[in-house]
Amino acid sequence: NLTSITIPASVTIIEGYAFQYCSSLADVTSLATTAPVLGDYVFSDISAEAELHYPDGSDYSSWMKYFPPAYYLKNVATGTFLQAGDNGRQAVLGAQGLDVKIMPRWDNRYVIRTRIEGGYLGHDAQVNRYSDNWIMEQQANGYYTFAREDNPSNYLGYDSSTDVVNATLTSPADANAQWQLVTKEERMAALADAAEGNSLNATFLIPGASFINYDERNQSWKGEPNIGGDYNNGRYCAEKWNVD
Repeated sequence: NLTSITIPASVTIIEGYAFQYCSSLADVTSLATTAPVLGDYVFSDISAEAELHYPDGSDYSSWMKYFPPAYYLKNVATGTFLQAGDNGRQAVLGAQGLDVKIMPRWDNRYVIRTRIEGGYLGHDAQVNRYSDNWIMEQQANGYYTFAREDNPSNYLGYDSSTDVVNATLTSPADANAQWQLVTKEERMAALADAAEGNSLNATFLIPGASFINYDERNQSWKGEPNIGGDYNNGRYCAEKWNVD
């Protein structure tokens, strides 16, 4: 149940696996001005929301794979983003997008944390699954592909025949199976170019805007009136209304 740690300035090396599987570890502070050398998988499988704090001006780039920013997965072929469908489970494409974290496991294996029902993107392209591993590879054009670990010839992508996202595409060269990693800051910067005839969807700025069942983002809605609906049932399907 470790939730936070402070690493003294005297530490120069952290042995492998030291904090692996500390799934509640959400706050890591290192006091060393020179980043300690990390062994294998030191922070693998800690909380996906973990934050790293270190002295200003220090270079901790070697640590950052364990503390990734949130990304929106933009499908190269369609220019739209991976998000949860109306049922809150099936991955689809849309203008809003779902901010996810791509967390390292080992080698080039990653899990994609969705925060829908506390879950991850599964090999069945459901966004509320357990931590299925994806083989993430950068292609020659700079975009990324995600292949199923249990069937590496199958890639995550847009299936135009079903109009949803699934993991059945077979060519990494197919633009439908390629993804651009876009940060919130990059999307915000793009809004500066929005104009009549060049509209851009800004709904991603509102946490929990879709009120999807089990979405942890719905907890961002605070204040009066109180959250109602099924929120208190653990489903996080929040509603707000004024009774006056």
